[in-house]
Amino acid sequence: MATRRPVPDHRPTEDGEHGTSQDKPSPPQTTYRPSLQLTSMTVVVVFCSIALIAFLAGLTTGPVFWGDPEPQYSHPWPQNRHKTGSWDSRRIQSHYQRKDILVAMISSSDRLALVQSSRKWRKGMQTFIALERPFEELQHDELPRGFKEGVAEHDETFGVFEDLNVDDPRWHKAGDIRAVMTPFMANKSIGTDNFKFVLYGDDDTVFFPDNILDLVNGLDHEMPYFMTDCIWFPEKEDDRDIFVHADRKAPRCLPCGYEDPLMHRPWDTTVPQPSWNATPACPCTQQSLCDMDNLNMFTDCNWNYWRPGFWYFIHGGAGAIMSQGLFRRGEYEDIQHYVRSKGYYGSGDSTITETIQVLLGILPTDPGYGYFRPHIQSFDPGWKGAQVKGIEDEDTRDMGNDPMGVIDRLERAIEGWCGEECEDELAHIMTVHIRNRYAKDDVDKKRMAADKALKHVPKEHRPAVHLHHRLSDLWQRYAQLRTHNASLAAGSASLRSSVPSTLASMFR
Repeated sequence: MATRRPVPDHRPTEDGEHGTSQDKPSPPQTTYRPSLQLTSMTVVVVFCSIALIAFLAGLTTGPVFWGDPEPQYSHPWPQNRHKTGSWDSRRIQSHYQRKDILVAMISSSDRLALVQSSRKWRKGMQTFIALERPFEELQHDELPRGFKEGVAEHDETFGVFEDLNVDDPRWHKAGDIRAVMTPFMANKSIGTDNFKFVLYGDDDTVFFPDNILDLVNGLDHEMPYFMTDCIWFPEKEDDRDIFVHADRKAPRCLPCGYEDPLMHRPWDTTVPQPSWNATPACPCTQQSLCDMDNLNMFTDCNWNYWRPGFWYFIHGGAGAIMSQGLFRRGEYEDIQHYVRSKGYYGSGDSTITETIQVLLGILPTDPGYGYFRPHIQSFDPGWKGAQVKGIEDEDTRDMGNDPMGVIDRLERAIEGWCGEECEDELAHIMTVHIRNRYAKDDVDKKRMAADKALKHVPKEHRPAVHLHHRLSDLWQRYAQLRTHNASLAAGSASLRSSVPSTLASMFR
């Protein structure tokens, strides 16, 4: 068998000079032994090679070899599932997928172009659409081009609830009663066992399913949840009542078993004041809110003045998440009877909040993360300040409805200029409300004119459809980039853990 040639002996001679085997004979060597000393050049080459590999692995995630990456915001939902209380004696291991989500959408036969534009973000989810007329009776020329052909592909089911005859458009809309009944019609039509959560919103509400799944995977679908952080509540302005959404003073609970590192600090130092003193509840009931009351909403646990349905209610356009457990608390016939027998119909937002509280005993739950972080508004965030846009906004202030603000942040994130707070906002956004009536004031008209997909869309719906498309397309690009960066971060972490052992093995 061939053996390696003997390695010259470079150890110092007795005279202190470096010699070779020819200067001073040494015993023959028949096996290869690496030198115990690496030359300085070898060390430099090895070190630089490893550093280069680490750098390439972490180009988008920050320094890898020389320290930890820049800290990233992360939500506490999946890691801190229900730990206390009668509802959570077991640890929930949730792995919900899009097929577990049912979209319950309010629309009408003349707004189906908006329904069609929402198909981009609804992929993989069931959808129930409530109209004022039977879908089967609509004529071909009443449907958007290609609409009927996509019904089966997008798993769409249609239901009917008639319009109202309205006399005052400030407080009533023709579809208000349909808006109240839509999620309950969806539950009855699809079946409670065939979904885990319902996304409730208008046809001009855009949901972000990736973030929705992040949120609900920290929840138990059997817990009754009526979830949003966009809630109407009164404020004083020049000694008169102004009604605002979203308002941090509006009563709400936190999710059952919710944990957050900021919860363990003094409440008035972590939550902007004045705010409702929200705590976890399993589920959120009138008694739960009574126990939290720091704004004198109750006397002996009875509502004092503002109450569900009377300027304390969710904003339906911002959307809400409803759990399977909520629908198990009532029967469709009882809900329909209650809504029809009221005689006076409030807005859809006020009536659905009142109905869920009176018949199902449940009140709104905040997702939690944004409650402790004032820069986060999960449902329909906005950066424009208080807006007053139309006759129905006369005594109200809209703090959301900022689709262009979301588009700007998505574009900056894709280009790498978003920043920590911006990334945190995008990681926890659930919805955007486009508001079809005012979408023309938000769009880039040159960009919209170049959108060939709008050619056959009715003119009055083109701005909202265009915003639907932009939000969906940008979100898809952003989500792909986020997934890619997460993979790189995982690879970088693995590399960081392996570098010390690699270096150590080289010097053994």
